Amino acid sequence: MIYPRTWSFKTMKVPSDIKDDRFAVIDHISPETCCGMKNNFFEAKKVPIRFQIEWARVCAIVFRELSEVANEIDNHRERLAGSNLKLERRIKMFFILPTLLLRRIKGDGKLLSDLRRRFRHWKLNQWKELVEDLEADTVRVHRRTADSTPPNSKSAQELQAFNVRRGIELISEGQMSRGSKALLSKGISNIANNEAINQQMKSK
Repeated sequence: MIYPRTWSFKTMKVPSDIKDDRFAVIDHISPETCCGMKNNFFEAKKVPIRFQIEWARVCAIVFRELSEVANEIDNHRERLAGSNLKLERRIKMFFILPTLLLRRIKGDGKLLSDLRRRFRHWKLNQWKELVEDLEADTVRVHRRTADSTPPNSKSAQELQAFNVRRGIELISEGQMSRGSKALLSKGISNIANNEAINQQMKSK
């Protein structure tokens, strides 16, 4: 999988590494990415009631593990070398947790089903699947951002082709309102008789 330049993904840890430390699953994600410095996602404005207890449990787990490792380093400085990686993993998980579980893609209307799937992954210790889900959304958002950038050319024909392509893509994702607006913009008014739209529909 090719990841966008704005995200720092390397090679995910193999299952044996994750078995020793579940938070090893984010070793390949940079601290900058975990902190949200390179993040194109939105977050849910509030945690839905049905997920609030689960969210609290997850936060408690991460906070507790971060605190335990920090205390271990503070009390046994001779073990610092062995604990550094564990501490880094927990700091990164602390920061990436909202994106990992509560991220929202603008225009998507399936946040509840996404939350249900992510919290299920966490509860079942499916760490690899949880991060792969994040990575898939990252690529999706990156492609959508690139595809939503209008061409610099002032050609009316190119702008029309762009709006057609964008509109049909939105409709195919279930975003009927936004897709219709794109198709009806820039003078595209008769979908049935518009040659550009017909060509795009045939290619789907």
